[in-house]
Amino acid sequence: MIPAIKRTAASAVATASQKQKYVPQDPHTPPADAEAFLASLDPMNRRLHEIAVDKLGSSYIMEWTHGYKAWKKTASTGSPQAAGLISNQLSSQSGH
Repeated sequence: MIPAIKRTAASAVATASQKQKYVPQDPHTPPADAEAFLASLDPMNRRLHEIAVDKLGSSYIMEWTHGYKAWKKTASTGSPQAAGLISNQLSSQSGH
């Protein structure tokens, strides 16, 4: 038989003080070029973005996504086909 653990008043106070109420993070502020990035997405990737925002909430950070990084890289080169390249790259990565 397993011996019972006695809880003292001191351990009860320590346990109560260790419990903290969860406070959600503030939503992440999107980058200044977020609208341009979102406009460059095809409908499927736009929907994926919306799902990520909905499901991940404040944990979703657009700048950390593969799509944003690839778009930023091609957009900084001044390529007029940046949007098409991103859509093709993301579609090939997803297996479609």
